[in-house]
Amino acid sequence: MSTDALYKEVNFPDFKGNPLIEALPEKLSNEKQIQILENYPEHDESDRDLSAVDRLDYLSRITKLTQPMPIYIEFFRLLESAINEGYSTKNPLTPTTQHYLTYPVDDEPEIIPTSGRFEPKGKAITLLGDSGVGKSRMINRCLGYFPQVISHSSYKGNDLDIKQVTWLYVECSHDSSLRGVCDAILGALDDALETITTPKSTIAALLNQIERKLKSSFVGILVIDEIQAISVAKSGGAANLLGFLLNLKNKCGIPIVLSGNLEARGLLETTFRIARRAESGGYIEMQRLSYNEMWQYFVEEIWCLQWTNTKTELTDSLSRKLFDLSTGVFDIAARIYRKAQEMVIGSGDEIITEQVLESAYNAACQLTSSDLTLYRRRVRQRISDDRQQNNEANTKNDSEAKPKKNYIAGDVTRPQHPEFNEKLVELKSGIDLISQMKDPDLLRNSLDEEDQVAFLTKKGVLCKDPLSFLEETG
Repeated sequence: MSTDALYKEVNFPDFKGNPLIEALPEKLSNEKQIQILENYPEHDESDRDLSAVDRLDYLSRITKLTQPMPIYIEFFRLLESAINEGYSTKNPLTPTTQHYLTYPVDDEPEIIPTSGRFEPKGKAITLLGDSGVGKSRMINRCLGYFPQVISHSSYKGNDLDIKQVTWLYVECSHDSSLRGVCDAILGALDDALETITTPKSTIAALLNQIERKLKSSFVGILVIDEIQAISVAKSGGAANLLGFLLNLKNKCGIPIVLSGNLEARGLLETTFRIARRAESGGYIEMQRLSYNEMWQYFVEEIWCLQWTNTKTELTDSLSRKLFDLSTGVFDIAARIYRKAQEMVIGSGDEIITEQVLESAYNAACQLTSSDLTLYRRRVRQRISDDRQQNNEANTKNDSEAKPKKNYIAGDVTRPQHPEFNEKLVELKSGIDLISQMKDPDLLRNSLDEEDQVAFLTKKGVLCKDPLSFLEETG
């Protein structure tokens, strides 16, 4: 579905007069952007009075909850920056852009446009994380802020008959090949523009076809999700496929987002060239939640989406139970919580207990339970190893400990010769020095005097001429 272009003034000089950028939504503060990205499904306490069958339908709202974390803003700003910079050298009103649209990148004539040659400013953003932590949800919420297709007809008196595709989202299927990914890109473009394109028969012709289509559609950013599914065998080498995608960035100036599970990191690290290009626009690793303040925010929001006929208050034990079962994964936590309500609604006892959450986990996570169990074991082992290392370190420190004096700058009891230190320690521990002192507060009181030296000399505790003193006391 296309949106008519509405132009607005931009402040950055490099973006001024560019209809592709001036047609984008305005930049918002972090606070306002969070409000745009969040999604809290409606819930009314009166819904509890509905029949059990009707209340079961409402449970689908649980999976629609989107509570933006700080990482949402970090990713959105990278996305926003990449789109703007990519468009900054593609002003459709300039000879440079017309030259860019007319000739293939690898087969340009020697003619140089009056406004200069095209300089690509595409960036690559890499987003990795465990399955279920919310990568795809975050991507789609952030992309959703931008109209996918913007129609231009005129700009400041200039005819401008183009359609600008702000973003394309492609998800790699299992064992994706180079051909499969290319077909998926063309299919996504056809869906956005409501067109039908017949893919070329050979890979070389297909790659040229994709380049022309992406350029003429003014694609702002290309998102490739689930990149861990790229098949090394079928694609003729994962490096070839990744090289093709990164060349779209380098040659055509089209920013890309590579998203996938943590196992895709090894894929991107195959060569330094690919790794360097893959993180040119930013690298984000999305982690599972820890049992901290962020988890509490999440569990409090999801717990409000409760359609049992009796309200179960959230307790620390229930929160901890849901966390332990889900291992801090959003998708798993939502699945368990939804299944728990399904199991009790209409049963006659609709209270959610720890036992109900456990049963829901066993029913809803049969295929993922082995991975979750393995993760819990790794966490427990890591905690155990850390404790053992700390204990060993403490034992070693205790065995090596010797009575030592802490040297503190300005400490008047500090010996000027370290060889005297041990003897002084023995003297201090063997003699009740406090009882031997006529005035224990003497040094502290001297700080109140204008002339501390004269004060201490008068008290007979400061000897400025020890040799004469020894001769006199002979």
